[in-house]
Amino acid sequence: MSVPLYEDEPISCDGEPDLEPEEPEEPTEQIINGGFETGDGTGWSNTAENFTPEFVNDPVEAYEGSYYARLPYGAGIRQDLGIVMGADNIQNWTVQAKAENDTATFEIKIMYDDSTSTIWNEEVGTEWTEIDMKAHVVAGKTVSSFWFWFYHYGYVNIDQTTLVGIGSP
Repeated sequence: MSVPLYEDEPISCDGEPDLEPEEPEEPTEQIINGGFETGDGTGWSNTAENFTPEFVNDPVEAYEGSYYARLPYGAGIRQDLGIVMGADNIQNWTVQAKAENDTATFEIKIMYDDSTSTIWNEEVGTEWTEIDMKAHVVAGKTVSSFWFWFYHYGYVNIDQTTLVGIGSP
C-alpha cells in the first residue's frame, strides 16, 4: 500500500519510495550483416568446403542497399546467433531471395539449442521474394542458428535477412 508523501511521490508503508516497474525490453535486430553491406561474409560462416558464396556489389540487382549474397550450386551460409531466442520472443524473421535464371530451390534450416532442427525447401523465381522464417519456428524451442544452402544448378541470391526480437546471452 502506498500513500503520497508529496503529491507526485508515493512511498510504501515502510517509508521507502516505491520503485518504478521495469520497462519491457525492446525488440532489436539480432542478425549481423543481414544485408551483406560489409561487402563480405562478416557474421556468416561458409557451410561447404568446396563451394564458396559470393558477395556481390550491384545496387541495381540488390533488394536493398548495394550488396547481396550469391550462392552457387553446393554453397551455403550459416549464422550462429549470439543470443538464445525463444520462439515467443521473435517478432519478425524474414529473408529476401531470388533465382538468377528461371527458378531456384534452396534449403533453409533452423537449429535449436536442443540439437533438433526445422528444415524446409523454398522455391523462388527471378523477382525478390520475402520468405517468412518465423512461420517455421517450433513453439517452445530456442533458436541457436540458421543456414541457407543451395543444391541445384544455377544461383540463388539472398539479401536482407532480418530477425527482430528479444534474446538473452
